[in-house]
Amino acid sequence: MSRRRTITLGGVAAAVGAAPTAQMTTEYLMQALVEQRTRALTTALVEGLPAAIWCFDMLGQVEISNQAARRATGALIQLDPTGIAQTIGGRAFSELISAKEPQAWDTRTSCGTVSYELRSHLATIEGTTRLAVIASDVTRERAMLARLADAERRAAVGTLGAGVAHEINNPLGFVIANMRSLGEYLLELGRLSGSHQAAKEILSDAPQLLEETERGLQRISGIVRELLHFSARGGCEEPWVTLRMSDIVDQAMRLAGHELKKRARIERSDKPAPTIRGLSRQLGDVVMDLLLNAVDAVERMPQERRKVEVRTYGAGRLAVLEVEDCGVGIPANVVPRVFDPFFTTKPNRQGTGLGLSVASEIVRRHGGEIVLTSREGVGTLVRVEVPGEG
Repeated sequence: MSRRRTITLGGVAAAVGAAPTAQMTTEYLMQALVEQRTRALTTALVEGLPAAIWCFDMLGQVEISNQAARRATGALIQLDPTGIAQTIGGRAFSELISAKEPQAWDTRTSCGTVSYELRSHLATIEGTTRLAVIASDVTRERAMLARLADAERRAAVGTLGAGVAHEINNPLGFVIANMRSLGEYLLELGRLSGSHQAAKEILSDAPQLLEETERGLQRISGIVRELLHFSARGGCEEPWVTLRMSDIVDQAMRLAGHELKKRARIERSDKPAPTIRGLSRQLGDVVMDLLLNAVDAVERMPQERRKVEVRTYGAGRLAVLEVEDCGVGIPANVVPRVFDPFFTTKPNRQGTGLGLSVASEIVRRHGGEIVLTSREGVGTLVRVEVPGEG
């Protein structure tokens, strides 16, 4: 049975830091009571939230934490012997309190089984600055994203199969021809062993053939390596590395350039842009999906409109990628749905409807934004912005 709590004048006054006096009006006491109950309700709500919440002073001492935060402290926060925070989710505390803008990043526990998404920002309360940190367990969401990305990647690999086969067949053709020529030369050397001059002429041609053969084999190796990198499953944790947006586009073009150029004219424009910190394979997935969508949009257009423009450049501290096509465009009432899972504008159930949904999540994970604008009958522009590192 619950017990009714009696609130006295002295209790309310003490709660707001005052001594009960005759000057305290009824209105003042009622206001104090409301504030006291509001604080109690807020505390109860924050305490019960599934997300971990901490409030640090500027020295790194925890002032406030909820139940989820107390459970996660050992996994996410490294404390010195005096209880001062040194790192939070792998980021230095000093770095977080010196950041001018709110921060967002991902981390995994040391055992690698739990993924967290963390956000931090500085807040000034009653003239005192504090660091607020929120950590959300996104293990299930990340696993779902990996499965969706794998499904989209497998669909893209099927689309690129013919182009990759062509790219491999080209170097294989002259490698095989060179090897046959080398074989014939060796047979001829055996017959011309008595003619030193003839053997010398044949041998002088051999290094060039071997060099061309090596280049061809290196090209095949590179194509296979790119394909394996692109189609690799998401089960292994990919490292965050320093990247250039233009290099990510180069990677996609090396893998799919032949297939894309058969169906559309690809025009590139690369200007200086900040480097970014990101996941190479996942950002490669984004670029590949945008390129395939753009080429699909213009493939059935008149020849003069079968054009896709790919631009990379910097806008302040942002690295920007734009993919623009001159295709059929998307109706205005459909545009708001293009990032919904399993929604597709392609005819006859082509595509999985996961591409833009997965791309949006990947870009968001990198702290960026992806925006699509389209005019029916004119074309579509997709713009990706990712914050530069540093």
